[in-house]
Amino acid sequence: MPEKTFLINSQYGHSLSSDGSTFSMNLQPPLVLPKDSEPTISVLEATAWHTAENIKTGVNDVFKASFANVSSNAVQTMTFPPGIYNLTSLNLRLSHFLIDLGLDSQTLRFVGVQATSSLLLHATPDAASGNITVNFTDATMTMRSFLGFENNPSVTFTQKVAQQPITLLSSIQSSIMCLSAATDLILVVLIRKMGTVTQRQLL
Repeated sequence: MPEKTFLINSQYGHSLSSDGSTFSMNLQPPLVLPKDSEPTISVLEATAWHTAENIKTGVNDVFKASFANVSSNAVQTMTFPPGIYNLTSLNLRLSHFLIDLGLDSQTLRFVGVQATSSLLLHATPDAASGNITVNFTDATMTMRSFLGFENNPSVTFTQKVAQQPITLLSSIQSSIMCLSAATDLILVVLIRKMGTVTQRQLL
């Protein structure tokens, strides 16, 4: 069966949807089908990089904590920008929030435990922070499910004389570990018909 290949690139298409999942492109030259042909379409190969945000605005982007020595123990709301986070980038953003509050960047951090697929919330209360409270029963702290802490109670980390770190063990959902630096979606489609085979690639 004869074959003909077309390279279709979304960069040169039109009517691109807001999420980039669909677009249109006019073939040059046009694809001509014989009058009585019966074409079929099949996917030969598809490669889709993970580009879906695992932290989304208004869905799971809010983490809350209160520090006894910061703003009279008022609850601090930390809203994470939407994006694709792994443990490193999650801690980096958390450290920015802590620094803005005048605290050490390591006052709170998340530690992954690969062997048990769990997450530790590691707290180091000091004179600047005082006791640290994280209320996991607060449904408005939307990151609690994403982090795997939705079934935990409110917890207070008490400042110790020796200032030894305190940890709270929790499960974590695998979505946090999904990360790819690539942002391309590649889809190869084979269009079969009498007299023509078309291969499409979406970049």
